[in-house]
Amino acid sequence: MIVRLALSILLCLDFVPNRAWADDTGLYPDAIDPNSAFLRFYAPGLGDIKVSGKRIQSGETGLSDFVTVPSGETVARWSQGRLETDIEAGQHMTLLLDEVGQARFLVPPFRLDPAMSVVQLANLTQLDGLALYVPRAKAHVFQGLEPNAAVVSKLRAPLTLDFELRRKGEVIARAPQVALRRNNSVTFLVLPNGGDVALHVIEGRYAR
Repeated sequence: MIVRLALSILLCLDFVPNRAWADDTGLYPDAIDPNSAFLRFYAPGLGDIKVSGKRIQSGETGLSDFVTVPSGETVARWSQGRLETDIEAGQHMTLLLDEVGQARFLVPPFRLDPAMSVVQLANLTQLDGLALYVPRAKAHVFQGLEPNAAVVSKLRAPLTLDFELRRKGEVIARAPQVALRRNNSVTFLVLPNGGDVALHVIEGRYAR
């Protein structure tokens, strides 16, 4: 069971926003139809995926940009299969494709917030009990994340914060100076890296 602790601390502490992020204009998709929805994939090594007639590629970490799709029934196709799903207007969804092309949804669906930043933690390792911690606030954003699972929440923005990935109280990775932007998202993606872990910080981006 995932336990979320002290989010109210993060939201209520008197943080002073970094002035470099005081103006968030120009960071987000322009003039998107309000009936649109957004879909992306974690699909390392599977090549292109076609969604609603658009081809998208996995990024450097295996996570693609969001593709804008019409709300309602959406069909995604890739070399090993296809998926039909209903997606609501304004909803963001992330689909995980494993090495044999089996699909499941990775991050719980979310909607952007004009006053806050959506923060996601996705654990694609076999480690249990992962936590995302903010030293400045002395508070956890998430705790108790199990293997191959993900969680989502929202934090005040704009802010620039250091984050730590912890397990059983031990820091196993750090993400310094992460910019939280209003009306956008940040994904902390935890991947296996030999006998260690790699922590990637991925800002929400949209395929043009």
